[in-house]
Amino acid sequence: ARLLNGPEASAGGTALVHVQVQLEPSLGPCGVGARLLVVIGFAGKEVARGEGEGPFAVDFEIPGPVSLWSPEDPALYTGLAALCEATEGSCSDVVEFQFGLRWLSMSDPGKLGPSQERELLLNGKLIFQHGVLYQAYWPESLITPPSTDALIDEVQRIKDFGFNLVRVHAAVMPALFYYLCDQAGLLVWQDFPAGDGRALPLWDQARAEVEQRYSNAALDEIVRTDESRAAFWRELQAMVSWLSPFACIVCWVPFNEAWGQAETIETVRWLRSFGGDRWINAASGWNDISDVFPGVDLGDIADVHNYEGPPFERLNGTFVNWPLPFAGKALALGEYGGLGLPMDNHEWSPDNSWAYGVVSRTSVELGEALLSMADRLATLLCESRVSATVYTQWNDIETEVNGLVAYDRLPKVSADVMREFARRAAEAHARCRPGAP
Repeated sequence: ARLLNGPEASAGGTALVHVQVQLEPSLGPCGVGARLLVVIGFAGKEVARGEGEGPFAVDFEIPGPVSLWSPEDPALYTGLAALCEATEGSCSDVVEFQFGLRWLSMSDPGKLGPSQERELLLNGKLIFQHGVLYQAYWPESLITPPSTDALIDEVQRIKDFGFNLVRVHAAVMPALFYYLCDQAGLLVWQDFPAGDGRALPLWDQARAEVEQRYSNAALDEIVRTDESRAAFWRELQAMVSWLSPFACIVCWVPFNEAWGQAETIETVRWLRSFGGDRWINAASGWNDISDVFPGVDLGDIADVHNYEGPPFERLNGTFVNWPLPFAGKALALGEYGGLGLPMDNHEWSPDNSWAYGVVSRTSVELGEALLSMADRLATLLCESRVSATVYTQWNDIETEVNGLVAYDRLPKVSADVMREFARRAAEAHARCRPGAP
């Protein structure tokens, strides 16, 4: 389901909703001329119904004020969809579904931040997206969750740790995961799993040498083979089509740290047309090519990864010192943190373990390091209008021990510590902002 009039619905007015279905190639029990009928319920009562002119889509109105989906109130509507015969009026092939209504937008371009940045809005309101990187690996089953209960517990614990956002990184989860995020009120930024080669960072010495020798070298994107290009577009379209029904998915992330990054402009253009009005984070990390193509739509977000090593050394100053343009975009700290703690008897490969950040020796020490980082993050949030931050990461994966839980999901710190982390970040985000946009 898609909300067509976000500003009006967010202001308490009637919601205009579009529902589209996919049908099997065979007509099945329904003949030519069948129409799509939907009946919508909320809190046990029917609130709307509509009938389309054909079998594929229908528009209908829900009288206001409507309940909009958010992390604080993940309101979900229920629906019945049926194919009805044009002549007899009988309906068959009935399915039930759930959906959330929410409006994604950006702040007024006339109210820019200190670096000309805009901010991300949910249902017309500022929202600080406090997120965690989620790579979704499990020691016993790799990228397949070991059980339904394990996935239910995972989503609930992420929310209990104070996060309202999860960035699904280099993976596509089972439908149950997104269904649970819809129910829990957990925002999702969805990566497209990277493939093929990688464009070199701006500060890479090898890149500098090539650019010095060849002044016209185009190194911001890779060049895919025909086979690789066909696979990318086929799989991107399949992922977006499959995941579009979920309200929790609010942002598409087609490229991460330049892995497989090609045809960025064309990718953003396609996601604008078919991505369901979601935000687009075209290049998470550092390979934003807006400097090469000024004035061209390259997404809504300027996303930087900062593990407090070179070239940053600290969190504050991240966007003040960032050399690429981001005027008119929202700011995201797409990856940071990476504080480590190896857990005896809970490591995949103890001899090869590593972390992006400082490695602690005890849970208490890690908790102290996390809260110290929360204070440094608060300084950044008061320096720039950052819409989203994503901590690396939820769980250890094989040699990486920078998870908040071990590979087998043993917690390294308490939920109380992480909720205090979230409180300090949210307080700084609210304190250092002007009034509502």
